[in-house]
Amino acid sequence: MKKLLTLLLILNIITPTLIIAQDPHTALPEGAKARIGKGYPNALEYTPDGMRLIIGSSIGVWFYDTRNYKPIDLQSKHKYPIHHLALSPDGKSLVSIDSQGIVYIWNTKTGRYKQPITISRPTFGIAINPDWKILMAAEITGGLRAWKIASGKEIKHIDVSKKILNDLFKQEVGLIFSLAYHPDGLLLATANQDRTINVVDTFNGDYKIIFKGHKDRIGSLAFSPDGNTLASGSWGGTIHLWDPVIGRQKSTLEVEDSGGISNILFSPDSSIFVATGIKGNIYIFDANTTELKHTLIGHASNVSDIAFSPDLRTFASSGWDGNVRIWEVATGKNIHTIPEHYGEFRCFAWNPDGETIAIPDSIVNMCLWDTTTGELKNTITGNWLSWLNEIVYAPDGKTIALATDREYLAVHNMETGKTKIHNVDQDKVLSVAYSPDGKTIAGGGENNIAYLWDAETGELKRTIKGNKTNISKIAFSPDGKTIVTGTPNKPLMLWDTETGEQKDELNRVKVFAFDLAFSPDGNTLASVKSTASIYLWDLEIGRIWQLPIYDGMQARRVAYSPDGKYIATGTMDGSVFLFDVDSGEMLKRFAGDGRSIIDMAFSPDSKTVATNGNEGVIYLWDVEE
Repeated sequence: MKKLLTLLLILNIITPTLIIAQDPHTALPEGAKARIGKGYPNALEYTPDGMRLIIGSSIGVWFYDTRNYKPIDLQSKHKYPIHHLALSPDGKSLVSIDSQGIVYIWNTKTGRYKQPITISRPTFGIAINPDWKILMAAEITGGLRAWKIASGKEIKHIDVSKKILNDLFKQEVGLIFSLAYHPDGLLLATANQDRTINVVDTFNGDYKIIFKGHKDRIGSLAFSPDGNTLASGSWGGTIHLWDPVIGRQKSTLEVEDSGGISNILFSPDSSIFVATGIKGNIYIFDANTTELKHTLIGHASNVSDIAFSPDLRTFASSGWDGNVRIWEVATGKNIHTIPEHYGEFRCFAWNPDGETIAIPDSIVNMCLWDTTTGELKNTITGNWLSWLNEIVYAPDGKTIALATDREYLAVHNMETGKTKIHNVDQDKVLSVAYSPDGKTIAGGGENNIAYLWDAETGELKRTIKGNKTNISKIAFSPDGKTIVTGTPNKPLMLWDTETGEQKDELNRVKVFAFDLAFSPDGNTLASVKSTASIYLWDLEIGRIWQLPIYDGMQARRVAYSPDGKYIATGTMDGSVFLFDVDSGEMLKRFAGDGRSIIDMAFSPDSKTVATNGNEGVIYLWDVEE
């Protein structure tokens, strides 16, 4: 009995604040067999015991074990990207706020949440007073709003004597870009549109101090935990340190090549502060001497948030490059990296072998993912230097064509690592497709022109003019003799690939296309146009019919399985509907995660369909189920 009591005592001591410990795969939507990517990170918090790192991402709240930095849970109640996190000092309550102003207050031990608070508008920043009674939010429309955390009720009336707080609430100061509470809760600082900082007495509502000195927008504010310093960082790369008690400026720091300051945070003991640059660098300063101790290089783009561990040994940073990095405070060494939190995935492509999916990330790298495990296999640093609108593998899998946001098509050789650039005069390539024999690449241009290149030499073989608007989708027929061009607001058009002559215009009904696909036998052309139907055009007899979608949901993407058995559509609410081609019967609905599908494709073996919802995650759905 004594041994049992001792064991229970030990377990009680080492058990972390958060006891949520589910397999992250349990958070997969029903029918999904894998998730590629974890959603881009926007906000970070450590639990008071340091055992958990919490990441607010575009698909929910992730909980990581800091002993091995493995994910242990995902709370995916939010349907929009999370922009802010705040953890109570005792670690029992977590506030998460998404891009649409929906606020959830979580019990960190049980994972349960209260009825959400609706701010109703996106926010530049939030602040919670030290006793955790009031949540304040700076809306992008200007001014402040406040709620009681316990009840979720908005504080609509401020005492008349509190004139300045009334000014803030009534938006008389214009936009507020950042705000912060003093550690004692008696002062509230706001960074204003006119590049001033107001420090307000929260007890009587009077302006205590107005700080002036910044020449650029102030993007971040932070009080030191001892309350002796207020730090402010601007988009011009300037950091000011202020004395909030006597109202004077302490010092000014110019951070070169930062691209602007996006975040500032003091260590819990007030001895140092960390500033992050929009270009990705992180700067550690001595808070007393203002000496720059370390410049940390690792993130490839803006750092969205930072958080210190309670023991002051490390701090975490989240970046738009898809990584959460753990840094050693004393040395500035990057001791661990949590990958796969990439920014939006605009497109993807299956390798013809079915074992790999290629996905460009938000900083123009090409990420290669294992389709069985969902793990990142390799990252290719590209020289196409542009956002990508669409990518496609050649039939032999040796090259991949990339439709860029600039005036060229890029063709990357996966074996040699070299990239050929095919320039397009004053045009952007919006869509791309390989011919079935792999000898020709077709591209759809922003200037209503279709381009045909020789896949081997890169020579421009033909341009097809006559399209009535930008070509957002282009596809080859299975026999390679026809290409179809599509747009969301004009009829589909069919063209002869040898002559460039128009073969048909599908204008008998408004068969416009957000997406289109040929059936494997080439007899049918499917399209969707954000209505509750798939439009199917029999190209042999010229007849069109509609395949209705359950419950009137709006279709955005369509795909045929390579074996010709299924046709699938992805909708605006994230659902995937699977139909039998022969009977038109709906076989399955995958409910998804509530986010609109922007790209979809079957695996080469027809057993899986992949969908992209633009939040840095691709789901693989089990068709065989």
